[in-house]
Parts: sequence; structure tokens; C-alpha cells
Amino acid sequence: MNDQSYWEEARPRATEDLAFGSSEVAPLGRVSVIAGGVTLGRSLTGPDSIDLPYLRVANVQDGFIDTSEIKTVRILRTELGRYRLRKGDVLMTEGGDFDKLGRGAVWDGSIDPCLHQNHIFRVRCDLSMLLPEYLAMYSASPVGRRFFLSLSKQTTNLASINLTQLKAFPVPLPPLQVQRRIVAVLASTDEAIRSTEQLIAKLERAQQGIVHDLLACGIDEAASGMAETFRLMERHFWEPAHGLYANDADAQWRLSGYRGQNANMHAVEALLAAYRSG
Repeated sequence: MNDQSYWEEARPRATEDLAFGSSEVAPLGRVSVIAGGVTLGRSLTGPDSIDLPYLRVANVQDGFIDTSEIKTVRILRTELGRYRLRKGDVLMTEGGDFDKLGRGAVWDGSIDPCLHQNHIFRVRCDLSMLLPEYLAMYSASPVGRRFFLSLSKQTTNLASINLTQLKAFPVPLPPLQVQRRIVAVLASTDEAIRSTEQLIAKLERAQQGIVHDLLACGIDEAASGMAETFRLMERHFWEPAHGLYANDADAQWRLSGYRGQNANMHAVEALLAAYRSG
């Protein structure tokens, strides 16, 4: 099946999945340059070759590039321009486990020069039409995942896509300012998720501390201390006008006006700990 055939098959499904409004929908190959990477395992020696760092499939995670372990590969010096990554390139995996299919992230240029192996596609966006961050987020969306899975070659627990299929990936193209807004909204959502995960971890640590206090001090002694803490919270931190606890206060109990993700974190910690120990 050629590029046009994949595009004709994929576009109707994509437009059914999302309400694009007046946005144009184009195959990825029309708004970017896509290329595979360097093949590993070649035996190259001599002054015409050079050893350089490269990204493996294991480095390309869902939404970020993990550079904690970078290996090197030997290529011909004349191949550097072909395989060298640029800041802003979107890296997408060819396949592997189902959860790895089509996952991608934007390269930040933190290592230069740096190459990519042949099981990773490099997508270089036409920046007049498509933002790399927008593409990475859209390809990771349920619509993107469905596209890749529907066209992939599948074996037991494994799946893969080829260059022709990736070029046919239908991408909605709202104006660049809209793409920027979408990226900003999703980035703030990711940050809220990370903050919530940190809060859960902190609550779990607090719960362990409460258990220790109960065992060390006894339930009656610990309960009286928590009751006094709750009275202090109600007296000094509770703001009925907002229906929220304040985040902090100075020595004279003057409250700050801060409102954000952490504003009620400590109150939640205390109340959950008290509930679980009751």
C-alpha cells in the first residue's frame, strides 16, 4: 500500500475521532521531513569513520528523552549530516511492545552531535505549519495511538509501523497560536499530575509517620494532639469566604493570599492522617 492509499484510509477515521472544526488535516509526510536512523552492527574502521553518541529505543520514552545512559556508534564522517539530530526534532519509535508503538518526544539538543538508530524515526517539522511539541502530544493522544495500532504489523505482544504509514499519519493543523495554546494547556495538566503524584507520595510518608507516633505514644495521646492541631487549623487557617484553608501565616497569624496546587496540601495531609487513624 502506498502513501496515498494509507492517507485515504486513515483520514476518515481521524476526522470521526476529533472535531477539527475548520482546521486543515494533512498527512504528516506533507508537513515534515521524516527519516530513519543509522543501522547498528557495521564494521567501520579507519580515519574516514567516527564514533558518536546515539539514541536507542530505550532512550525515547513517552513524552521525554532519557539521556541517563547513552551509547556510541561508529559511522562514516560523510554520514554525519544525514543522521545528526537537531534541537526540535520529534523522535518516534518504530515499534516493540504495544505501549511503545509510535511514542515520541521532542529532542532538546542537550547532546550535540547526536544520532538516532534505525528503529527510531526522526520527524523534522515544517515550523510554519506544525509545532514539534504539538505533534508529540497529538501522536500520544488516544487518536494517535488508535491510528498506529490499526495500521501496525502485529505479532505476539509486539507491533511495528513503517515509514510509509508514519508519513500518512493524519494531523490536524489549527493555526500556530492555537497549537501553542494546546501545548500550554496540556503541559499545565502534566504538571498538575506530577504535583498530585508527589502529594500522594508525601501522604504515604506522612501515614507511615502517623503509624509510628501511634505505636510510640499510644492512640489516646496521639488523638489529643491531632484534635488540638485541627482546632488550630480551624481557628487560624480556615477561610469561609473561599471554602479553603490558607497556605501559610506569619507569626501574627496574618494569612498569605497565595492560592495554588499546594494551598491545601498540608490540610489534606493532616485530615487524611486523622481519618485513617480514627
